[in-house]
This record gives sequence, structure tokens and C-alpha cells, in this order.
Amino acid sequence: MTYVQNIIEAIEAVAPKELQESYDNVGLQYGSTDKEVTHVLTCIDITEAVIDEAINHGCQMVVSHHPLIFRGVKDLCPESSYINRTLIKAIRHDIALYCAHTNLDNAEGGVNYKMAEVLSLNDVRPMSEGGIIGSLPSAISPTDFLHMVKERFQADCVCSNITEYEKDKVSTVALIGGSGSFGISEAEALQADAFLTGEIKYHDYFDHPQLLLVEAGHYETEQYTKQLLSDIITKQLSEVKVTESQVRTNPRSLYHE
Repeated sequence: MTYVQNIIEAIEAVAPKELQESYDNVGLQYGSTDKEVTHVLTCIDITEAVIDEAINHGCQMVVSHHPLIFRGVKDLCPESSYINRTLIKAIRHDIALYCAHTNLDNAEGGVNYKMAEVLSLNDVRPMSEGGIIGSLPSAISPTDFLHMVKERFQADCVCSNITEYEKDKVSTVALIGGSGSFGISEAEALQADAFLTGEIKYHDYFDHPQLLLVEAGHYETEQYTKQLLSDIITKQLSEVKVTESQVRTNPRSLYHE
């Protein structure tokens, strides 16, 4: 038989909790480590709809990328927040909740490496800030790179500083999934042609003529994490059924009218 503890050990063999950032809250957020598990649901965010999905699939455990409990819970009143309502539903149905966040971001073979795989990057190596850098199979134009990012990460749009970018080709790409604008300076120091992340602050776009900044969306850059988590679990625990959530939990959308 397989238990919650076995799932935790499988994930943390790849992404030890020690790799998490100081502000984070990774690990088991609800449930007993000795609960038997035959079916796991992987997801980016844990919401009420995701718990409903887990219930419908008969899952005993949900493994997410983003922590449900992050800043602390002051009460368990359902009207207070979606977090409370989600927790209450998970508790009522005894569904264990576990998250692997910045520890999976920082792990070799983790979130950023999955992004690199999506872009078909070669010669991938880590950056000191937790991101990675690698090379495209062949150099392409900045416009073609933006089109590729938009297509492969299924983004409604991408933001960039392309009008200020002075190079005519993109070959070396640095990237950090989610909110990673802190990696811009290192990407420049490593002489990357482009820097891809999920969120970039407005003022961070200024004064980078030699670095194509590409903002593709927090959810979009991390969406393949549920596949990554599924692969980690099934590789080590083949007897456990793993389902990737089909709920699109991205809270942001673009208005086109």
C-alpha cells in the first residue's frame, strides 16, 4: 500500500524542502501522513473547483504547486475567503493537501527546467538566482521568439520591450517561472539575448536594450508544473494513479472588446 508519506518522499527526493525560499510554506498543509493513497490529483492552485474535481475522481490527495495556506489563516469561517472554503471542503472529504512551490522552482529538473524543455533549449545550466539559461536550437528573430513563447505557453498575449531591443537575433535565453523579474540583472551579466518570466514590473522594462524582456504570465509559465509533479510521482510510485487537473485556475484574463 501507498501512503501520503510515500508521496511526500517521492516529491522531496527531487525537490527537498530545504530548497524553498524563506518566505514560502511548502509541504503537507492538511492530512495525515499515514493515510492510504491510491489516486492523486496534481494542479497549479488548490481551489474549491479543484477539490470538487478530486472528489469526482475519487482522489485521496491533491498535490499543488502554489500553497493554499501561504500567509496564515485567521479563522475557518467560509465567508472569509476562498482559502477557508477550500480548506473546509478538503477537510470534510478528508483529502490531503500538499504543495511543492519554490523548492520545486529551485530544484534541478524542476519548474524552470520544464520551461526550458518546452522551449527546446540546449546546454541548460543554472543561474545563481534560481533560474536557468540555455540556447535555442538555432537563432531566431525577436518577433519569432515572441510568437514561439505565446504559442508554446498558450498565452493570450506576451509583453516585451521589443521596440527598445537592439539585437536582431535571439539565441541564448534565460528564464524564471512565475514572478522572476529579480533575475534580469543576472541574465544581462550572463549576456543572454532574452529573459522570459511570468511577471515583470513596469519600471523593470526600462533601460535594457541588449536584453529582450518577455512577460508571458505567471500561470502560463508554470502551467506545465502539474505534468512535472505527475511525472515525479508516477516514476517512483507506479502503483499510484495520478490525474492532472483540468481546471484552469488562472484568476486573470484579458478583455479583448
